[in-house]
Amino acid sequence: MKPAVAKTPKTAIKSEVTTKSETAKKSEPDVSALRSAICPSLSGKSTISFSIGRTESNEPALRIVANSGAGSFRQEWVTLREIRAALDKVPQNETVTSELLMPLFRRESANMPSFVFAVLLHEGLVRRSVKEKRRYERAEPEAFDATVKALMEGRGAPSSANAKRGKTKVKKVVPEKTPSASTKSKK
Repeated sequence: MKPAVAKTPKTAIKSEVTTKSETAKKSEPDVSALRSAICPSLSGKSTISFSIGRTESNEPALRIVANSGAGSFRQEWVTLREIRAALDKVPQNETVTSELLMPLFRRESANMPSFVFAVLLHEGLVRRSVKEKRRYERAEPEAFDATVKALMEGRGAPSSANAKRGKTKVKKVVPEKTPSASTKSKK
């Protein structure tokens, strides 16, 4: 028979922490990252790093990975189905804000809805409203859907999707020549 071991406050805390982390690991779905990218935050004061992935049930998901600013966040996956369900609660012709996503992130960082919304803006699922300042309109998701479908099938993102979302191709920068003394204008 083993002797009974009394739990000290230190061992009790340690066992609670272990239990909580094990529970968190069990509840989080297993997701494979398919693509990582960066985008500006809604304020433009920081840069958000994010990943698009695929769940075990072959469902696309999104996760915030890093923020160059001071805002905290949680690195948990949220399915695109959940995000779209939140967007679909608002009629197509009405403007929206990141507050729309708050129910998806209860008891988590207050920054999560804004960070995820910044990704939605970057990926073309919403666009800035021309009528109202600091509000957004839902956009047609075809280009984003094509990108996600290609990623899920292992083909990578189609190049036409970036063109439809207004992305520009990277141009080679040629340094300008410094004018010689003979070509400088005299004052």
